[in-house]
Order: sequence, then C-alpha cells, then structure tokens
Amino acid sequence: CPDPQKVKEWIVKAVKDDRRKGGEINGKKCVRVEYAGEKHIDLPVYINKDKKNYLGINEVGWIESNPKAISDWFKKEIENKDEDLRKVARFLKAWKDFREHSNKQLKLFGGFQLTVLAVKYFKSGKDEDIEDTFYKTISNMYRNWTDGAIKNPCDKKQDITDHYSPSKKET
Repeated sequence: CPDPQKVKEWIVKAVKDDRRKGGEINGKKCVRVEYAGEKHIDLPVYINKDKKNYLGINEVGWIESNPKAISDWFKKEIENKDEDLRKVARFLKAWKDFREHSNKQLKLFGGFQLTVLAVKYFKSGKDEDIEDTFYKTISNMYRNWTDGAIKNPCDKKQDITDHYSPSKKET
C-alpha cells in the first residue's frame, strides 16, 4: 500500500484545474481544494483493508478510522440536542477559516476537533437566537476545556489532538 503522501499527490494531480482560481494543498490529513475567495473542499484519503477503514495522515501513515460512525454520531447528537448544534459547528469552522485566512501563520484545530468540542460544550435554551447559543457554547468551551485532549467520540482511546504540539493546543 503506498504511503498517504503519495496517494494525496495523485489526488492533487487529478483535481488540478487551471480554470479554477485557487489551488490544491496536500495537507496532513487531506487534500484541500481551494476556490476563489475563502471557499474550499477537504478531501480526506481513506483505504479499506481487511474490512477496516484507514485514514491517511502524512508523516504518520494509515490510522484506523470510521467516517460513517462519526457521521452517524453527529446526526444522533443533533437529534438529541438541537439543530442549532449543526449551526454552531459551522460557525466554529467559519471562524477558524476566517482567522487562518487573516493570519497565514495561524493553524487552528481542524473541523473534526471543533465539531467534537461544539458537541461536548453545546449550550442552548429554548427560543434563543443562534448568536446567543453560539456565544454560550464557546464561553462554556473556554471555561471548561482544560485538559488539552479531545477524545474521538467513536473511539474513546484515541485523542484526536495527539498530533498537535502543546503550543498549537494552547492557541
């Protein structure tokens, strides 16, 4: 099986399009296809071997991962909590993209880490507007997330921040 970096190079070559403004970035966990402005699509690289799914991570290799279980987990969380949870997760990702676009040196958590934090610290009251829900969620996150680890909701043994440096976690 080729290493993840090589597979991502194949994907970059496959999605190359001179008509599109933007580019392709071979990132640690995915290929990011950027479009004009601040829009992008992330393409993670998975393989299936021996009936298990593996996510390709540059400099790490193939780690076991189950994207369907993660999707099912998030859908269930939305059913149990509120549709506003999806909006809060989107707002966090948009904030991340805005901050990183404004400061090219800044690298924040990925979308999955932000989604897990949004679920864990989600605060909503009936009939609140989304701005209040978002503010209460990020305030709750800021006050209560202290251990620097984020556990994969589908594999509690896995810290999905273990590849981040302590300074990146602090940021």
